[in-house]
This record gives sequence, structure tokens and C-alpha cells, in this order.
Amino acid sequence: MAAYGEVIGPGEEASLTYKFVPDARLSPRDFVVALTTFYTDSKGQWYSTTFFNQTVDIVEQKKLVDWELIMLVGLFAAILLGLAYWAYTTVVSWGWLKPQKKRTKRVPVAKQQGPVDHDEWVKGTPYDTFRKRNTAAKK
Repeated sequence: MAAYGEVIGPGEEASLTYKFVPDARLSPRDFVVALTTFYTDSKGQWYSTTFFNQTVDIVEQKKLVDWELIMLVGLFAAILLGLAYWAYTTVVSWGWLKPQKKRTKRVPVAKQQGPVDHDEWVKGTPYDTFRKRNTAAKK
């Protein structure tokens, strides 16, 4: 392993370790990576050699749940529902379609005979006892 600034003689080879960590915000896709080394000879003449020039595929790490896809589908569904509602209200306002009326069912109501006891539903509860005591105290 060679270190930075180390002199490598003619006909010799050296290996360098270089760790490449892409930014986490990069979207998964293909990138062209070109690695070039710049070096000088003993006379001070500069040279460059491209030793790696290939396409590198950056892929997304596997996730259990893809929240981005879920949110995208939800947003698409909300937009579709909004457009459908807008189209329905527009068609109704133009008179091409009449809104359905709510159907109510008439239930016959029996007529009460005599006085109506509005507190019948509280009989047998603590409030009933309290009410009886208060009415007895007022008399």
C-alpha cells in the first residue's frame, strides 16, 4: 500500500485504498465515474492517467415499507377524488344531472291518550330519587 506523496520508481506499481461514500440525498440512478491520477517525473513534468472510467449504478437500500411510494399513491388518489368531486358538482350545476333527494320513510306515530310523562326514561335512576325529594320539599 502506498501513501500520499510516496515516490514510486520506474517500473514499480502501487495500490491505494480510496473509500467513496455518495451523499444520502442522491437519487438512485447510474453515474459516470472517472478517476484520474496526476503525477510528476523527476524533471517536474506533469502527467495524468485515467485508470477508472465506468458507469456506476447507485441503488436504494431495501426498506420494509416504502413511504415515498405510499404518499405518492395517496396524493394521486386524493387528486383523482378531488377532480371527480369537482366534475360531479359542475355537472349538477349545469343541470345535466339532478342530485338525488334523500328518501325519508314516514312512520306512523300513535297519539297519546292523557298526560305525557316526559321523565319516564329516568325512572329507577338516582336522578329520579333526587327529583322526587326536590318536588316533595317544594310542596
